[in-house]
Amino acid sequence: MTVDNEIFTDIVRYEHKTISETTITNSNVGSPIFWSCNLHHLVFNTCDLTNARFFAGSTIDYCTFIRSDLRSVGIARNEAVFTNFEFTACDMRGMTLENATFIDCTFYKCRFSDRVLQAANIVNCSFTGKLVDITFEGDGQQKLIANFENCILDGVRFVGCDLTQCIPPKSKNHLYVEQVPHV
Repeated sequence: MTVDNEIFTDIVRYEHKTISETTITNSNVGSPIFWSCNLHHLVFNTCDLTNARFFAGSTIDYCTFIRSDLRSVGIARNEAVFTNFEFTACDMRGMTLENATFIDCTFYKCRFSDRVLQAANIVNCSFTGKLVDITFEGDGQQKLIANFENCILDGVRFVGCDLTQCIPPKSKNHLYVEQVPHV
């Protein structure tokens, strides 16, 4: 199914629903609340999903977000898993990324800054573009499994993470300092 240039009802609660095989383009999706939902094979192209909410173990897989506004998307702690996702040129500032789990996801030229991401919740993800003021946080031994090869890191910190499984930026303009003492 394809939906183009639609304005959805502002607040709609979806409970225990499966939504799949849909492309939504140039649309304002409103402020949907997904409660224990399964979202599969969806494409959101140039959509406004500001204030969408994910709760109660919602699973989202094989979806694509292109040039979509995801600012202030709310995710309850440990309540959403994004698997095999592609985010391209999305605005993710203010999204509660720290509460979600991302597995086999690609972030291409997305805007998100001043976020703390849990290393345990980033599994085999790839980042391309510029990351600004992002902290990847682990428990001291947590492996961060991520590819930063095509990234520019600006103020990015890795705290308590084992970086042995990371692919570092290929740019030579980065400095890696191990065990920086706390002041």
